[in-house]
Amino acid sequence: KKSGRSRGGANGRRNDAASAMCKREAATTAVRASIEASNVAATRALREADVVVATSVGAADARLLAACGIVLDDDEQMKDDGRMIKGDDRRKGSGGAIGDESNKRRSRAPDGLPPLTLPFVIVDEACQSVEPASLIPVTSTDSCRSLVLLGDPCQLPPTVKSDAS
Repeated sequence: KKSGRSRGGANGRRNDAASAMCKREAATTAVRASIEASNVAATRALREADVVVATSVGAADARLLAACGIVLDDDEQMKDDGRMIKGDDRRKGSGGAIGDESNKRRSRAPDGLPPLTLPFVIVDEACQSVEPASLIPVTSTDSCRSLVLLGDPCQLPPTVKSDAS
């Protein structure tokens, strides 16, 4: 009894799998190119800005980090393109976070110029900000030299997150 398969059945499945893999690789390449173009455009816009304003959590945006020369461990663009150097000792941490020593530092920003430095960080409404959220803009740029915490406790009372309170 014949199974109904042609002799080329196994080869046909291999060809289909190879074709699907090629399509996935082409789509992945297109997405990576789009991300890189987005990073270049964002870096150019950031270079032209006199002031960069972000929420505490927004300071960890991948485009801002790329402009500052920081590449996260899970970034797909970690190919050895000659623009990355091993992170320095100031960035030690744990858990794959922004301050993790496994993160890499680029010698060039996405636009081909030196990475941005953001030496001043101002946290407005600091009374309302919880400590971990306040640390994100300080650690994410890797170049903060001056930190200013602003807030009026008479306008908005301090935020306290504690079971004991």
